[in-house]
Amino acid sequence: MNLKTLFKWIYTSVSNYNLFMLEENDYNDEERSEDPAIVLKQQKCKTWLYIVLLTVCLYVLFYGTLIKIESETVIISNVTPDVFYKLYSEHGQTLSCPCSTITIPYKNFVSNNVTIHPVCSSAFVSKEWIQRLYFANASRYGIWDFRKVAYSQFELLSRLCLLSQEIISQIQADVDNTEFVTINLLPKMQIQLEIDNTIEFQKNNALGRMISFLNYWRTTIEENYVVSALGTNWIITTWFSGNIPFAPIAFQTQYLDENENIVSCGYNNPRIAALLPPLSDDSRDPTLLLAAEPIPNSTVVKGFFIKCTPLEALFESTLDCLYESECLQLFFDYFPNLNKTNFNWNHSLVSSKHDNNSVINYFQNLFIENWSSNMNYSTYFDQCSSSICTYTTTGHTNLSYGITLFISLYGGLIIILRLIASYLIHVLFKCKDRSNNFNENPGHQNTNMFELIQSVKQLNLFKNINNRTESSIKQQRIITRVYLILLLGFICIICLFTSLNSEVVTITVPYPSLTTYRSLEMSYSTTLQCPCSNKTIPYRRFLSFSPVFHPICSSGFIHYDWIYLMEQSRNNEISYDWRNKAYIQFQLLADLCQLAKKTIDAVMERSLSQFFIASSITNEIDFNQQLYTFLDHIYQSTVYNFDLTKDIVQLTLQVNQFHVGIPKIWTIYGDPGLLINIIRNKTNHYQGAQMQFILNGISDINSALITCICAANPYCQRSAVVSDQDSIYDSNNASDYNHNIVGFIQGCLISDSLLFSTFQCLYADSDCFPFLMSYLGTSVIGSRSLMSSSHIQPLVYDPTKNRYPPNTSISFIIKELMLEKWNPSSSYRQFYESCAPKYCSYSEIRHNYASRLKINIQNLIKLLQVTLVQLNIFTSRDFGSDVDQVTAKRYGRWATHLYMVLFLSSLTILIFYTIIRPHISTRNFSRPPLHYYKHLRETYGDELKCPCSTIASTYNKFVKIESIFHSICSSQFVLDKWRVSLTNGLAPNLTIYGQRDYRRFLSAHLQYLQGLCRFSIQSVNNSINELLTSLLVTSELLSENIFHNRLNIFIEQSKSNAPVLFSHLLFFTQSIVHGNAFLSTYGTNFEYIIIANGYFQTHTPTEAIIYDNNCSCGLSPNCTTEAIFNETNSSSRISIKGMKMGCTPSESLLASSLECFYDQSCLDRIQNYTNARNSSIPLSTISERFLQNTTIDELTHHLFVEKWSTQMNYSSYYEQCLPLSCSYTTVEKFNFLYIITIIFGLHGGLSIVLQWICPNLVRISLNIYHYRKKRMNSIHPNGSFHISSIMTTNTPNQHTTWNRAESPMNITIQTNAMLVSRSFLKIIFGIFEQAFIMVSNYELVSSESLQRQELSSQKPKISPWNTFKHHIPHMIIICLIDIVIPLLIYFVLENRIKPVYALLAASSPPFFMVIVKIIWVRSFDAIGFVMFIAFITSAVLALVLKSPKILLLEKSLLTGVGAVVFAITLIPFHYCCNRCQLRPIVYYFYPDLIPITRAEFGLPDVIFDNNGYIELKDDKKKEILSNMKEAAQVYAWIYDHCSSFRISCYFMTCVWITAFSIEFIFRIIFISLNLSVNSIFIYGQIVFGIVVAGCAILQVCTMMIERKYTLAYIEQWKIENLIVEQLHPYSLSTNTQITTEQ
Repeated sequence: MNLKTLFKWIYTSVSNYNLFMLEENDYNDEERSEDPAIVLKQQKCKTWLYIVLLTVCLYVLFYGTLIKIESETVIISNVTPDVFYKLYSEHGQTLSCPCSTITIPYKNFVSNNVTIHPVCSSAFVSKEWIQRLYFANASRYGIWDFRKVAYSQFELLSRLCLLSQEIISQIQADVDNTEFVTINLLPKMQIQLEIDNTIEFQKNNALGRMISFLNYWRTTIEENYVVSALGTNWIITTWFSGNIPFAPIAFQTQYLDENENIVSCGYNNPRIAALLPPLSDDSRDPTLLLAAEPIPNSTVVKGFFIKCTPLEALFESTLDCLYESECLQLFFDYFPNLNKTNFNWNHSLVSSKHDNNSVINYFQNLFIENWSSNMNYSTYFDQCSSSICTYTTTGHTNLSYGITLFISLYGGLIIILRLIASYLIHVLFKCKDRSNNFNENPGHQNTNMFELIQSVKQLNLFKNINNRTESSIKQQRIITRVYLILLLGFICIICLFTSLNSEVVTITVPYPSLTTYRSLEMSYSTTLQCPCSNKTIPYRRFLSFSPVFHPICSSGFIHYDWIYLMEQSRNNEISYDWRNKAYIQFQLLADLCQLAKKTIDAVMERSLSQFFIASSITNEIDFNQQLYTFLDHIYQSTVYNFDLTKDIVQLTLQVNQFHVGIPKIWTIYGDPGLLINIIRNKTNHYQGAQMQFILNGISDINSALITCICAANPYCQRSAVVSDQDSIYDSNNASDYNHNIVGFIQGCLISDSLLFSTFQCLYADSDCFPFLMSYLGTSVIGSRSLMSSSHIQPLVYDPTKNRYPPNTSISFIIKELMLEKWNPSSSYRQFYESCAPKYCSYSEIRHNYASRLKINIQNLIKLLQVTLVQLNIFTSRDFGSDVDQVTAKRYGRWATHLYMVLFLSSLTILIFYTIIRPHISTRNFSRPPLHYYKHLRETYGDELKCPCSTIASTYNKFVKIESIFHSICSSQFVLDKWRVSLTNGLAPNLTIYGQRDYRRFLSAHLQYLQGLCRFSIQSVNNSINELLTSLLVTSELLSENIFHNRLNIFIEQSKSNAPVLFSHLLFFTQSIVHGNAFLSTYGTNFEYIIIANGYFQTHTPTEAIIYDNNCSCGLSPNCTTEAIFNETNSSSRISIKGMKMGCTPSESLLASSLECFYDQSCLDRIQNYTNARNSSIPLSTISERFLQNTTIDELTHHLFVEKWSTQMNYSSYYEQCLPLSCSYTTVEKFNFLYIITIIFGLHGGLSIVLQWICPNLVRISLNIYHYRKKRMNSIHPNGSFHISSIMTTNTPNQHTTWNRAESPMNITIQTNAMLVSRSFLKIIFGIFEQAFIMVSNYELVSSESLQRQELSSQKPKISPWNTFKHHIPHMIIICLIDIVIPLLIYFVLENRIKPVYALLAASSPPFFMVIVKIIWVRSFDAIGFVMFIAFITSAVLALVLKSPKILLLEKSLLTGVGAVVFAITLIPFHYCCNRCQLRPIVYYFYPDLIPITRAEFGLPDVIFDNNGYIELKDDKKKEILSNMKEAAQVYAWIYDHCSSFRISCYFMTCVWITAFSIEFIFRIIFISLNLSVNSIFIYGQIVFGIVVAGCAILQVCTMMIERKYTLAYIEQWKIENLIVEQLHPYSLSTNTQITTEQ
């Protein structure tokens, strides 16, 4: 064939190609009136237009689908850490792995390793080392001598280390108890960052409070000039007149600085190097001891210094000496007690690295050298327990999806395009004809409407060219209308179902701007999610502070010029003149302003350094609420901490009444707090002298008498006055020279004076300020130029700007840290930009009114079209014009069978490929009330997700916490009234009582007890308030159990943390007081010792007081003795039960107990010795937590709390969360509706493609087959039956018929094909029928031998209904008990009991059915027995192993064993000495399922006689067999003689084996896929039901087909053998043996 011929052939084929040729049975109503040539031309035009439209549409749809950029959510199950890291590196921005546990305590997966500075673990902070450094006469050494302060500095260092370690332990506990909120699985780097941030915040928070407290103490000590017993800041000397002392003289300690300038502690805080004098010149000359210049050739103790207090000196030290062995040797040379220790140099710091930092720097970092947190990521991964991960990918549609879409669209497109092409060509030709007709007949009227009505009336979709009678056409049109009505109704039903059905669609918006986000948030607030690319955002990114302080802190009144002016205006001649100490008050005020600013700066730095954790963007309302709560927490905690600091310091000063000096004086000063008590004998001769303290008090200006003792009354005060008096004045007229300074108060201490005062005098609208300025101007030379400067301007009060009125106490202003306002500024835009979401996604519930509806309608039409076609779906034209009609029909049926096989195979493969990928199914519940949510929670468990509409709520909305305190804190004993009633009965001057008389300290103890109760209550209330005002941030609703567990953990943590700060502050206070050796004016810890050495002025050192057990207050602040009352003029002592006296009133009270307050007699004793008149009621002895002898120190560590009362209201929390919707999301790998949709989509395309392939494939196969069979002869098998095989080349049709036309075996393939129904199931059964026909042909006798038989017998008939109707109730019961009832039982019990017990109950009905059948029916069921064994085995294993999945294997055990047993029966095994043979197991089902009798089969009784097949004439000798036995004998005979029955037994046994194996494999797959117990159980029951039902239906169909051929064979056998019997009565047995098939 040349190229020209090829092109010609192609052109001819294309030109003549016609897709619109009428079908074989179709016809055209207008064919008589139309020209065939025109019809053919229209058909070709339609074909060309159809091909063009089809090509364009498929190209556009297919190509458009492939190039379309789509986002696809990929689901990954069985997530491991390696898989997660790989996914995170590739899809980090869109990866989401929801945790099943969203809150995990850090302690579960984080361990902290803290390395402390070596000094804190060395011997230098040990008790043994420190006590060996102690000198009882340390105050006698020179001011530059290191031995003076060595013990104090190392004691302070030890306590700082201990405090730091306690704070570190508390930080670790807080970090461990902190819950890490992880909604999604996070990478290790991000978790580590959050861990570090949490640790850093806890460190800064805890340390910030300590540093603030320390700074307040340092300021208070410096400005109040608290005196140390070591003489480092205040030195006492005694003047003698002869040998009799007469005056204590005090002056500030002076040091020689590095520039050899003498610096006083009152003006600066000088620092000198710590020295040790030469051992050869260790002089104690008083003049040398008091000199600022050290002894020549003194040795420097490297890294140690001496300052005004040991604490300040230690902070400056660098501890260099401890790192050098040569320097360390100095300690052993100058501290002899160290030589008594076994000092281990390995415990020193000689080999350690030294970074030359000061101690204050170490303490500001809690002596931490390294803090490393080790995270066990695998533990976190396991506790997060993320079952699946999802990520979104964007890209082109994959090819497999495109092919699937192509097949889905092809079927619908060809139908639509055929209609369109046909309609367009039809309209075109009609318009052309109408144009011609109009030209010929212009008066022709438009009849479009009439033609449309007529066409509708004449519509006929069921045309048949062979049935065109008038009645047939009418019937076809009626069927057409009924069909259309049903179709439209069905479409309407689908439309309704589709419109009611909905799906959740997730829409992603990449890189949304703030405006876009706000728009989306307004529309989709409940489902909008915008994951932050930066999940940890420092607050400083979007938050700033501009604090505004009280005007005083920015005024000239805290400037150096003003303080200098006040200092120069002192009137030292008038002791009560306010100006004498006013400059110190303003200096203290300046220091407090500076301290407040530093504290606020530190708080702001800590706060702004914290991280705002945002997994996704927070809407502006929630953002502002969280920010407000965060700021409110900062405000309250900062004010509380500072106020607690101030109150503790003030209470400590008030209770212990420390001795104070006077700063900034150069002249020698007589200490007003000391007096010398001269001891004389009875003859008034001098025996000795004792220096005593005078308790501080407030004296009357006019009388100069003390009117208020500060130790007894903490509120002692008087108005501040300035005096115009000269050095010589008339005291009677003193009041005429005094002028009040409005607002200022003079108290016991400098700090008291400031705190009690107000700033009224400093305001511009006050009359006091001009007076004060004018007075100062006349007092100081050159002050006018100073006052005229811009520094000194009066304060101006503006109610709109200023928070504090002029008459506000300075104490309250300091409590608020001098702040007018914090003035925060936040920017939501900056927060949004810092979050930087790369995309936003929201879910939208779409009702499928259009696209899915259209697809379902098309699929429905195609499904109906395919269902209504006949078994032979191919026409004779499909096989060519050279095939006759009969052969074409047969070919069509074969092609139909091939079509069904290919169609089902292809459809199965495509469906399996499509549905094998899991997809997410979400079910939504809108605004569920609480009771319904609880039901949903019980049903769906942790899979239920309910996003909160309000993600942050304060705890006080659903939590109520109350604390019950010890009864002492609510009793009269902590009231001022009771204390004042006691002290009023005492002498105004408490010094008249002895040093060991409890009346001296009673007021101090009661004040301290009152303060401890007040601080404890404040601490508890603050802790509760912090907890209740903090936010519970939950993006999703917590279940009730998780809610209670999480709150209980948080509340317990808050309760344990409540006393921590207070305990640390008390310990720090004790350390500062003891380490600096502050002197108490009670004389309870140190006393001055007057030494007479012949000099006019001698140094007066101090000595520590010794208490019980030789306990020295110099070594320990906890030395105590029993509290007693000393009888006047008597040596008797009256003890007070439980009370102690010691080094300081504060420490002795902590060592006391409250036993006396429980005892009425003890209280009466106190009232008796204090001359109190009010009666006292003792405390109740009922206490749930504390004993009567519990020390107050222990009570303080528990904040006096007896018990906590906590109430949590889950319903209130639910109302706060207020979920707008709840959703239940599952990952489904099997969805029935989804599969049905896929089938509808793929059916049309596959059917059309295969309709073209199958006829051609059959044609080609038959041509090959006929070509190979041309030379073969007819086949004549041996036996009684004759088979005729007729083959012709013209008609390749194979006929096998009986010779007798009237024979019941006159069955052909064509006849069988005509009997097959159009239903899909009967199509399948028709295939099996053809198999039986092909096998049974060899058993049929030839028609010629049958025609020779003259014996006719009545043919037995088998009715399917009569055969199986009595089995229907039994089958229904089996379905109910094996499938339906177990499902119902499981669904009822699954949410009420454990899964293993629910499955056990669901598996019990078949078990009980077997038992009932054995007892009631008294029959043995083999299958039931297997089920019985399977149930018992699985139940025992499930209960022992507590695994519900073992029970899921029960049916698999049944089907697996069944498959094995069925397979064994296929083996032709002989047993019982070869007398018995194993047959297929289906054979044994027949007698039970269909117990048929001989009469029903038409078999004579003769063949069942034990003596041979001889008919017995005597009916009495007939053996009467039972129905079952008779049925067994009938089926045994049929199995031996009928190959069709044997084949059916083998065939169905193989089918059951295959079905059971498939069920077993499916159930194993379900279990291996880690599906839920519910899914495995449901899918297993469905598969089991389908398998059993399919096999049962196939069994029935096979049995019916087999029975038809078996009856035919029996009829043939009777005809042959009964004739033989008549001819040869006694040879029937032989003939039978000849004619039967073995």
